[in-house]
Amino acid sequence: MFKKVFASFVLILVLWLFYWALFVPKESLTGRISRELERQSSKLDLFMKGVVFSEIIEGKKYWEIKALTSQINKDTGKSLMNDVQGIFFSNGKPSIRFAAPSVVWDMKERQIKIDSPKGFDGSYNFSIPDLTWALNRDIFWTDGPVVFESGQGTIKGRGLSGSPGKSGMTIKGNPVASFTRGKSSLILRAQSFGLDGTRGDITAAGGCTASMDALFITAEEMKYFRSKTEIVARGKVKITFRDIRASSDSALFRLGGNIVILSGNAAASRQGSRMSAGSLKIDMKNNRIVMKERTEVFIDDN
Repeated sequence: MFKKVFASFVLILVLWLFYWALFVPKESLTGRISRELERQSSKLDLFMKGVVFSEIIEGKKYWEIKALTSQINKDTGKSLMNDVQGIFFSNGKPSIRFAAPSVVWDMKERQIKIDSPKGFDGSYNFSIPDLTWALNRDIFWTDGPVVFESGQGTIKGRGLSGSPGKSGMTIKGNPVASFTRGKSSLILRAQSFGLDGTRGDITAAGGCTASMDALFITAEEMKYFRSKTEIVARGKVKITFRDIRASSDSALFRLGGNIVILSGNAAASRQGSRMSAGSLKIDMKNNRIVMKERTEVFIDDN
């Protein structure tokens, strides 16, 4: 009995397979490929042209990005923007403008990565290999080489950080700034630079040195005022100019000028003579020291 049932089942199965092979329509390879492509394309939530993204909080705009094209993928949670023009705002006003070939917006991590941005911060043109921007922390940074240029000179460093909501950024990696006025060239070095894009001023911190022709200055902090092409040095200031050695709490000199003004515990020595005063000047053009206020001069008899 069992053998008869089993034989009948096998016969029915064979007949069904024969019928399926002859009469049931089957999906072609092309059809299967088309179906898979359609399934993959369904993961692309959005494809847009001429799109503008921006963030506005309590009526104040913090950033804006315009892209020629943009696409958003729901699986990765990322948006790819191409041919980008962007603006960072400070106090509701444009402060940094940039252009980039592409930008990736990670919506899950709330980060934007800008590829090879070039732009203008209000005082300097800049170019960097990449820039990551954390929206939730309102900061941007790069670990790559950075270059800022203006008609007056160039700033180079490695690594940069800042905040779109604030004016200014920090250039890291022992940056070097070089400025020229007339026949004079100023070289400024430090562990880091604070760069004010609005004014173009530089605040140098840590191991600061400034050199111009025969003049060499070291200090704990220096500030370069772009509009005046002027350097102010503060904290354990030491100055060398030819055979003159001087020190003070602060010093001021101007690029292209011939006078260095020292104030606060000012002291100088030259050819065995030592002097101290409330303030003094080094006249670089005439190679002499001009003393003011409480003046004491010590002559070395040797």
